[in-house]
Amino acid sequence: MSLVAFGHRLRALFAVLSVLFALPPVAQAGPVVTEFCFSYWLDYTDGATGDLLTGTSTNAHGVFVEFYDQSTNNVAWDGYVSDSSPDAGCIRLDTTGPVLLNDAHQYTVKVYREALVSGNTILVRGPTGSTLVYIAASNFQPSGAHGTYEYANGDSWTRLAANDPTLIMAAAKYGLQRRWAGLSGETFTFRNAACNGSGNFSCYDYTNERVWIAHPERKFEIAHMMGYALSHFANGHDDPVYDPGAAMDGCIPGESHSVRINTKEYGSENAVQAFAQFYAAVAFNDDGTDADCEYQVSYDVDWNADQDSLDVDEYEVFSCSDSPAPNQSPPIPDYAYFDYKSGCGGTIDNRGTSYDWLKMLWDYRTDSVYGGYSVADIYDLWDAADPDSWVAAGNLGGGSQNYPYDRFYDAEGGDPFGDWNLLGAGVHGIQH
Repeated sequence: MSLVAFGHRLRALFAVLSVLFALPPVAQAGPVVTEFCFSYWLDYTDGATGDLLTGTSTNAHGVFVEFYDQSTNNVAWDGYVSDSSPDAGCIRLDTTGPVLLNDAHQYTVKVYREALVSGNTILVRGPTGSTLVYIAASNFQPSGAHGTYEYANGDSWTRLAANDPTLIMAAAKYGLQRRWAGLSGETFTFRNAACNGSGNFSCYDYTNERVWIAHPERKFEIAHMMGYALSHFANGHDDPVYDPGAAMDGCIPGESHSVRINTKEYGSENAVQAFAQFYAAVAFNDDGTDADCEYQVSYDVDWNADQDSLDVDEYEVFSCSDSPAPNQSPPIPDYAYFDYKSGCGGTIDNRGTSYDWLKMLWDYRTDSVYGGYSVADIYDLWDAADPDSWVAAGNLGGGSQNYPYDRFYDAEGGDPFGDWNLLGAGVHGIQH
């Protein structure tokens, strides 16, 4: 070989080596930084009522998730994601976090119907108590170059229509993220089924501390039932005494006794109902100073008590801050509904409607003159009134201080010019 030919080959070899050394190094499989965010897709029949939880999705605050490593058959990480802004519903797995995923492995991403929100636990179980878990992703292989992985009910998750326990999770977590009434360390356990597994209505089981939800598509119903549990916990888990058997006396809305928001009830029944309803009201309405309030039930309300609900403004949705039926003739007044409709006769002592009590509590929270109390203050007052030992039925008289209204009056300080009495007796007429 001539020196010229050898020189050409040497230059060619140098050129090849130069190209090889200029190439970036081959990526090595290994740990990668990832971020995951979870949200709930919403589909409530009362989704448009109130100011809040009216959209199509909401972040899954504090939801419990699991990353199962299919390559090693081990749980890589499980735990609660963030329940506070700006990272609510998200978990970042990086060098400062709990674990790094491996981009050479495949994972199953599981989302449980469990969450830790504002220091309290939400558990949504099946009708018989089974754990509910959804597979958000399987055979998932992370990439360090990928942006945030997002999983939302209705997107990567399978929809289960109106029976979807996701809707229970969304309403429950929304209430607790906004107004947890000063509670901490409590567990709100839901069953995705009708009351005690039968019938077609929701309820709260005081004995087993279990919330049964027959209609997950109704956010106000979920929060109302949850309100019983919250009141129960606020009173040290002592059961309130109440009696739903007050005689109708031919009015509001007649002899057929089915407890409604405007039926004539004993004070104990009204108080228990109203404190639960109030929780739903503050969960889904802006409760700032002098704020309006909108509420929804599952039946048309017979506001004028004429034995039908066919009149103007007799709908499921109504105001809990102003007149519930302003377009009737005559219009239902803004305040003291029971006083307006109780002229039909019968006993009025220790009687009233939960609607008046609900409006009273709303004003106690929002009124610029006599209100302004926090949600925690209001449930502290409930606790101080000792609802587990007040008189559930009967007529006022004899100077007894053991009827519900008087218990609240005394718990606030027994001042006739106190905010409770000025609102309760002077405005809303719940002092009977």
